[in-house]
Amino acid sequence: TGDRAPIPGLRPGDTARVRFADQSTAQATAGDAVHLTHAGFHSVDAVNQSPYAGPDLPASVLHAAESGLHSSLSPDLPEVTLPGGHPPWLWLTLLALGVIVAEEMLYHRRKVG
Repeated sequence: TGDRAPIPGLRPGDTARVRFADQSTAQATAGDAVHLTHAGFHSVDAVNQSPYAGPDLPASVLHAAESGLHSSLSPDLPEVTLPGGHPPWLWLTLLALGVIVAEEMLYHRRKVG
């Protein structure tokens, strides 16, 4: 989201209507790029008589490098280093183990004491 996307496949003089994910619309001609501000799939329809099957323009909140499409979309871009840290599953696993250990300690305390 926040980037401009070109409308592929339009011939010079052709006009297309872009219907955004929030149901607003915009007109685009050949060579134009539309500003995608909302996440979702945006559809493109032909306005004039040209036989044009418009593509869907997807917009995501992920960066291209995070989506796994970075290298296949534009291999000439420099490699992006993503911020480090621990994955959420690790923290959730440690939290679950802590809850289980605490529950076992409290259970045995009630049985004995």
